[in-house]
Amino acid sequence: MNTTTTTTTEYYSNQNHQQPMNQQQQDSRLTTPNNYLNQQHQPSIEHTNHSKQPATTIQPNNPTPILQPSSTPSSRSLSQQKRWYDRFRFSTVQYALLALLALQSIAVISILSTTVAKIEKEIQFANPQLRTISTYLAIFIIANIFLILMTIDLLLNKNVVQLIALCFFNTSMAVYGAVLPTQIQRALHNPGGAVSWNGAREGTSCNMYLSCYGVQYLYGEIAVRIIAIPVIGGIVSMLMAYLTWLIYKEFGWEIFKLIGADLGLKRILQKKYLFHMLQKFALFFFIGLSLQFLMLASSMTSSERILTICALPFSLGVVMLGGFAVSKEIRWMMGIYYVCWTGATVYFIFKLIRLYDNDSISAAVRSLTIFSVLTIALLFATGIVSILCYQNFGKGLLEAPAVWFWLFSNKS
Repeated sequence: MNTTTTTTTEYYSNQNHQQPMNQQQQDSRLTTPNNYLNQQHQPSIEHTNHSKQPATTIQPNNPTPILQPSSTPSSRSLSQQKRWYDRFRFSTVQYALLALLALQSIAVISILSTTVAKIEKEIQFANPQLRTISTYLAIFIIANIFLILMTIDLLLNKNVVQLIALCFFNTSMAVYGAVLPTQIQRALHNPGGAVSWNGAREGTSCNMYLSCYGVQYLYGEIAVRIIAIPVIGGIVSMLMAYLTWLIYKEFGWEIFKLIGADLGLKRILQKKYLFHMLQKFALFFFIGLSLQFLMLASSMTSSERILTICALPFSLGVVMLGGFAVSKEIRWMMGIYYVCWTGATVYFIFKLIRLYDNDSISAAVRSLTIFSVLTIALLFATGIVSILCYQNFGKGLLEAPAVWFWLFSNKS
């Protein structure tokens, strides 16, 4: 008790014995209040380092503190550029997959192009069976271009579902390529009518594949090229399966960094990935079906041909509309998408019925039926998955870090 009294007495004694300020010190204190405040109320180093508030600056001639922004437009621009750079940065395994499929596409397209040129040099694709050869080869070329675009897309968007589906797609194309030699050989043996030729071969008095030997012997010169296609596809499919497993593990880690360990959010993300993947495959089969109709249906009316041609860009627009609506979770835009989806389904059912009313495409009715049924099945699957995605609107994925779906992100 005595110690406390003594300390208090000494404190007031020291305060009373302080020398008074002269007039110059008082004037300085009145004219520069900020300096005085800084001396009397200077924050500690520990408080300054750990404060979460933005730093303030007090100007000498302005007593009002100036709030410094935590980020500038240039820093936000650099952050956005970094996100784009990270999106286009692939791993070594991903580059290996892209290079493998690019080499396969170059080889297959080169073989098919030279094969078509060889056949057209000798005979004309005027007969129904011979026209099917050109459609088979054209579908293969489109499939390989589609394969490259889908690979780039899945690497950019880290779409695990599309990665696995594309591996099965490449395997199915290799199986289809194994059937291709038999189909071409059958078409050359049974052209479906008289075959027109493109001039006599040099050094002979007749066209060796028509008058001398018969058109079926043309297959002997193109057989090696045709058989090479499924062989290349089979080898690439085995290598692709191994690379798919490695990339699958990489994508799992990337998705974990984006959304964490939330299993519910992961299921929502997988449904959106599935929706976009189904849309792209439906678009591919629709393009293949329309191409076969345009190349084979010689009796197609002008209005139906114009409708088929106009449906190609329209279908691409519908796919982009659905992708944007699901990525941004826009409900009214999904309503427009469902109207377009209904129209597309009715259109393909109409095309399927028309197959059996057109004699000019009887030679390829089996292939057209397969493409039509697959397109309709993919449309129904896309519609069901789109409803599941619609039910998941507002459940947290839109607020998650930027997740890309094809050309679109969940962030604006």
